[in-house]
Amino acid sequence: MKPPKDEHPPQPVKPPKDEHPPQPVKPPKDEHPPQPVKPQPKLQDQPVKPPQVLQDQPVEPPPGWPKLLPQVLQDQPVEPPPGWPKLLPQSPKQPPYEAKCSKSFLIAARGSGENPVDVPNNLNIKGEESALSVMYDQLNSPKGTTGVYGSSYPAEGALVFATESNLFSQSLSPTAKAAAKELVNVLRAHVEKCQKQKIYLAGYSQGAAVIREVLNSAPELHGAISGIVLFGDAVIFGKKLPSGLENKTLDICVPGDPICGVALESWGNCVMNSPSCPHFSYATKSEDGPSQASVAAALITCEPCRLPIAPEPTAPRRGPRG
Repeated sequence: MKPPKDEHPPQPVKPPKDEHPPQPVKPPKDEHPPQPVKPQPKLQDQPVKPPQVLQDQPVEPPPGWPKLLPQVLQDQPVEPPPGWPKLLPQSPKQPPYEAKCSKSFLIAARGSGENPVDVPNNLNIKGEESALSVMYDQLNSPKGTTGVYGSSYPAEGALVFATESNLFSQSLSPTAKAAAKELVNVLRAHVEKCQKQKIYLAGYSQGAAVIREVLNSAPELHGAISGIVLFGDAVIFGKKLPSGLENKTLDICVPGDPICGVALESWGNCVMNSPSCPHFSYATKSEDGPSQASVAAALITCEPCRLPIAPEPTAPRRGPRG
């Protein structure tokens, strides 16, 4: 028996036809193509406008407001309130010092309260003689033979100087120390530049203490100093000169001066600044002859007089007073 004939034999399966064949991928079109970079101009090629200077423009306050203070306050004098003490004058800024090589030269420091105004040499108060100015006038005879430098420091009053100085460690007030440093610089400039110049140092009252500080601060310069004069030294608490200067030094304390010695009988006159105070007599001629300042100038310039000329102290030295 034969199997039945398949009327529908299996047909081979054809793969379906791709209605959307893959297309080649094109790169996206750059909508913002890179632009060539233009060189930037250099900053220095651009003109720079100067800033507006505000201080040159007047500033007017609103209507009804008080006028403003001047902008440059440091140029305006400042007065303390009524009843307040006046401030000590400030030392003006000095240009760099240049030594001038005259035949001789005086380096000096004033006393308490002797703050000169419009006095070129800083030796005395305008219109008044001082021990330093009298001494310099004699050294500078004939005129032009002796140069001079007076410290520009504000010589404080005696009470301020005494309270700001340490009576036991011999430490001076800040302004006196600054004056000593100033004079050391002047002394050094003359020693280095003017080897043949005769150099003299002198101080009165607080200024004598300043000169002592100069000598203690610069022992290497002692050999160039020809003479030293201390009038009414305010430091009387056992302070001594550096060794080796005894033959060059005049330490003058007139009888009755309570600043450099013990003289209670004249203390009241000196506190009241009376002309009869012996501490103010070093520039005054005595009945018997010239002033102490004139004698001092003659002694320190006298070559045959090189002997221990420092007088015996009139009283134990006890501390700074003026």
